[in-house]
Amino acid sequence: MRQAVTRAMGGYGKTVAAILYAHEYQNDYPGGRFFLPIESGDIAAALASLITPLGLSSANDPKADAALVSATLKDGQPSLLILDNVASKAAWTAMLDAGLVPRGNCRVLITTRDDTVAQKHDIAIGRLEPEEAREVYRLFCVDRATSAGHAPALPPADIADAITAWVGGLAVAVAAVAAFMKLNPDISWEEHWLGDGKGLVGLKNMTDIELPDVLPEVAAQLGLEGKALEDHRRTLRVIDDAIKSLPAPERRAVDYAALLPADMAPAVWLETLLEADAARPGPASGDAADPLHLTLTKKPFSKASPARAVLEHLDALDILLPGGEGGKLLSLHRLWHARLNEPAHGAAADRGALLMSIAACVLQRRDTVIGDDIDNPRVLTDPTLRWELTPLARVCAELWARGLPGPAAKIGVWLVAALRVLGRLPEAAACLPLSPETDGSVERALGSIEFAAAYSNLATIQQDQGDLAGARASMERAIATLQKHFGPDDPNLAALYSNLASIQQDQGDLLGARRSIERAIAIWSKHLPADHPNFGSAYSNLATIQKDQGDLPGARRSLERAIATLQKHFAPDHPNLAALYSNLALIQKDQGDLPGARASIERAIAIDRKHFAPDHPNFATAYLNLAGILRELKILDEARRWADEAVRIHTKVHGPDGSLLSFSLSALSKVQRDQGDIVAARATLDRVFAIDREHVKPDHIDWGYNYHNLGDLELAAGNREKACDHFREALTILRRHFADDHSSIQRVFKSMKAAGCTP
Repeated sequence: MRQAVTRAMGGYGKTVAAILYAHEYQNDYPGGRFFLPIESGDIAAALASLITPLGLSSANDPKADAALVSATLKDGQPSLLILDNVASKAAWTAMLDAGLVPRGNCRVLITTRDDTVAQKHDIAIGRLEPEEAREVYRLFCVDRATSAGHAPALPPADIADAITAWVGGLAVAVAAVAAFMKLNPDISWEEHWLGDGKGLVGLKNMTDIELPDVLPEVAAQLGLEGKALEDHRRTLRVIDDAIKSLPAPERRAVDYAALLPADMAPAVWLETLLEADAARPGPASGDAADPLHLTLTKKPFSKASPARAVLEHLDALDILLPGGEGGKLLSLHRLWHARLNEPAHGAAADRGALLMSIAACVLQRRDTVIGDDIDNPRVLTDPTLRWELTPLARVCAELWARGLPGPAAKIGVWLVAALRVLGRLPEAAACLPLSPETDGSVERALGSIEFAAAYSNLATIQQDQGDLAGARASMERAIATLQKHFGPDDPNLAALYSNLASIQQDQGDLLGARRSIERAIAIWSKHLPADHPNFGSAYSNLATIQKDQGDLPGARRSLERAIATLQKHFAPDHPNLAALYSNLALIQKDQGDLPGARASIERAIAIDRKHFAPDHPNFATAYLNLAGILRELKILDEARRWADEAVRIHTKVHGPDGSLLSFSLSALSKVQRDQGDIVAARATLDRVFAIDREHVKPDHIDWGYNYHNLGDLELAAGNREKACDHFREALTILRRHFADDHSSIQRVFKSMKAAGCTP
């Protein structure tokens, strides 16, 4: 082979690779090895500089000198000529056309970023793999231990790989870290990566502008033949040069990826964004040109769309690689991501427009992850869609952080529904950080009705997290908005009053809750016929309030009225009826009608099985209710089977630490306790405590229930004093939320009486 091409983006090591080749095979080139920077494209001036090293007489004419050098290399002993950093295919073609590139006995090795140069002889160099980077660390630092004393010479594999990932496998950056550690033997690898907590900032927490190769002593270690690493070869310079060298479509894709969360750029989003930019009016169209207009060209003989081809090219360049979720999420080179997000970078002027494009693209994903029913989003029944929720939530939160509350709220108002039903409450809350400062922008973007819905959604999240005061304030804000614009009897207000009733009920304000649900019924009564389905949900909610008030007969009448109302409109196996039968079962259970309760919950399960996949979260709730009824009936083996099934479903849907998993684990622990399996019950309850510590505040209602369950467990184990202590803890927490006549507190009193405890 007379010609070879070492191709890589800046900083990956193509120049070093070429020079190492020259050293490794020096005996094959007795005619000499020559290295010429060729960024300028002036082949004549570059070759003319070899007149003196070759011992030739100069004609004082660069072209004549270059021709003499070329002929000498061609006809002399075998030699190697390295032309470093050829700018482009066009530049290389111009050099060949000049007729000065040596042939014959001279072999030419060029380095370039352009992957279209001499593709037949292309040797691609990309990111360092972890094992390659470890070898770099070893070569620099193998002697470090002799002067380090306590600090090991080489990094542990996990820290080495973490550092390599942090610098994106960029060869020059890896070498800089290795050189820094060689020069600082008293710093351990752990300290360099994580910091020492005493003022030494770890690499993990540094910005990209603090990379080790900015230090002169490190640059000296990385130089060649005693010379320091030139400034233009340092990490940030080569990244900047590489970014500038990208064709416009690739640069646009990289700019979009940099504005998305690190390692979370969905390929489908980037393709959509590029195609949308290509569809914008261009300079030749009748409309005014859009500044984000992009020209995408279909490659000959390529099956990929132009947008997909752009992503494939960036993959080939090791800039944007397939990452998580089986390659659906793309990972932009870490240092590129950091560099492009610096405010002073060249893309900053377009950042606002690019963010708005991302917001519009993300908004389009609603139909995919939610579908037509916001209360039963597609992600519940199609787990393959859940991968998209994390980048959606991150982008929504990022839009809020970047001062774009309107576009952020348009996404958050529907995304929180999917996140909430999956128990991903912190992410859901971050999607709707509503505040008086942003209310104006959000209401203008959404309209008053959707603005009220946003506050209503936020209230339900706050309620789930145990922030009942915040939830009540948010729901009252939603109600005030609708009242201001549409009057006190607007039909949309009824649903908000119903939601407010649920919050008041959790607060223990049962009278207020009853007034709110009755207000909802009164508003609907002005707009809807008496047997409208909305009254079904309203009377169902009223029934739960009456149940907490201890009015079980009234609760049963209300729930039976709700069922009768829905039966007039829906088939006997309609899914809306399943929830009502499940609630009826709980009332029957409290009334002592256990056979009736079992029949009702089994009817609810039978209805759900006609409509939902076996792992739908509805089944977990229903199975927990069935397990509780069977526990009361002393059918413990069957109760445990259903509790285990609820745990399995919650684990599959929400993960091993999901917030909703604590409900099914609590139920399982009760069954295990009743079975006399105290060890298993305690282990299960320990898991409940661990999960709730991560998800709910210390004074959340759930902690009252947890301590009540722990007290019952200690009592079953014969530890009466511990049991009484836990009952008192439960009572203290629950009294912050409920009056003493509340059913939850009455149950604690009953347990304390059985244990002989004093309040």
